[in-house]
Amino acid sequence: MSSCWLLVYTFDSGYKAAIALIDSQQSFDAIFAANDMMAIGAIEALTERGLKIPEDVAVVGYDDIRMAGWYKPALTTVRQPVYDMGLAAVEILLKQITGAKTSVCEQKFMPELIVRKSSGAKEG
Repeated sequence: MSSCWLLVYTFDSGYKAAIALIDSQQSFDAIFAANDMMAIGAIEALTERGLKIPEDVAVVGYDDIRMAGWYKPALTTVRQPVYDMGLAAVEILLKQITGAKTSVCEQKFMPELIVRKSSGAKEG
């Protein structure tokens, strides 16, 4: 029997997905969540079920929200250059509004891995 998921990127959905993974009896040693709030929800579920982070399961999120560094254990995450992305979007929009020609079809921005304790990094 398969289950259907409505994917919303919240603490609750990360919590519920982790519970479902634990209950599935599948072997796993890491979770990579779609965003930091889902990762934090997953950590809560794992901890509630007696698993230790990162000793039993490593957890990684995405976004590097402010809470990620404060949470215990501090969350390993992927940081996007949101300022640069927003600036590029505004520049393209302003060119379109003023009728200026723009040849930019695609821009690539490099994310940065921020390694913290939830993935097994040493403090310090």
